[in-house]
Amino acid sequence: GLALCVTASPCGQYLAAGCDNNIKFWHLPTGQLVNTVSNHYQKVTCLKWSHDGRNVISGGHDNTVNVWEFSKIISEPSTSTTLYTFTNHSMPVSDIYCGYGGFKSRLFTSGLDNTCNIYEMSTGKSIITLEFPAPIARIMVNK
Repeated sequence: GLALCVTASPCGQYLAAGCDNNIKFWHLPTGQLVNTVSNHYQKVTCLKWSHDGRNVISGGHDNTVNVWEFSKIISEPSTSTTLYTFTNHSMPVSDIYCGYGGFKSRLFTSGLDNTCNIYEMSTGKSIITLEFPAPIARIMVNK
């Protein structure tokens, strides 16, 4: 399928692409397809890697955000499951931002439902939902 979003790992060794409702992972030095995972039932609209490279976060046209543990994606291809799944958006997810700080970082998601959700990466707990007068296309956060 057509890739709607692509992101490279912070180390530059892997590439992730949202193809339809799947996420495909390639090892760039060898060109090998490492794994294909899916927990979206509609197109993947955005992908981001956490700054420490431990997690890949996907947002979809199905209003869902998934947090994946990258080590499990490459070591357990047949059993890859999400670390967290968030269903707070009522319309497609438009962007994702994962803050600095590794396990203690914050995850920001925006949607066409005029909201920005903020979560704790360590627990998956929702911190706050911010409402805006119009849909949000992109997120930018000051360090």
